[in-house]
Amino acid sequence: MEAADSDTELLLSLLGSPELDVRMVTFEKLGQRGDRRAFRRLVQQLERESAPELEEGTAIGRALARVNERRAFEEFGPWIRPPGWWSQFKARNARPELHQWTAVAAFGQLATPEAEEALVWLAKRAGNEVREHCKRALHAAREERGS
Repeated sequence: MEAADSDTELLLSLLGSPELDVRMVTFEKLGQRGDRRAFRRLVQQLERESAPELEEGTAIGRALARVNERRAFEEFGPWIRPPGWWSQFKARNARPELHQWTAVAAFGQLATPEAEEALVWLAKRAGNEVREHCKRALHAAREERGS
């Protein structure tokens, strides 16, 4: 168990790398490990001063879903389907499009009927780029489930 802990700690330290390729591999590895301790640190990647681009947000979302499915669904649901007006949602987030993009990737990774329903809801209301991202996430989720 101690080796697994040190492996996770090493991966978490790599989140601070200035190299995108290193971070992208790190997100994948953290998702594969499924260590729930990584969840908060992955969320912090979205909130850092030099906010990630959409590609990185996608990788973070997928990793978050693999690290803790239940928590990802609960925390990112409002990013997909805001409880109030969209303007209220935007006011609470510095980069709502990044958070929404990340949530779409997480929900696609979850591959549950509830997550798919939320993605369909968003796809009907989103602009072209987010709509296409939703479609790709839905396709991946359905392939994952084998349906």
